[in-house]
Amino acid sequence: MYKGIGTTTAKAGGVLGLSLMLMFSPAISAAPVTSPAASMLLAQNSISLQQAVARVKEKYGGRVLKAEPVTVKGRAGYRIRVMSNGRIREFLVDASSGKLMRP
Repeated sequence: MYKGIGTTTAKAGGVLGLSLMLMFSPAISAAPVTSPAASMLLAQNSISLQQAVARVKEKYGGRVLKAEPVTVKGRAGYRIRVMSNGRIREFLVDASSGKLMRP
């Protein structure tokens, strides 16, 4: 009689679990760019945010969920969050060299 309720509840629980995992996952030591000095660093980059995203997608595939400029230990970079095979991975790309700082 109530066969559909269990399936809907399981799907909602999975979405809620994923949302909570993303919300409370430990933050990495990369801060979004907000200062004028950090903006100057990004202006001197050898690669753009779009190029960094393309490199990560080319190497790891998946769907980009978020990409933003950050500073890590005084260096300009990009934080790129990708979902692939049900897993969410976060990458840091050095803005001046284009190399992955943290896979």
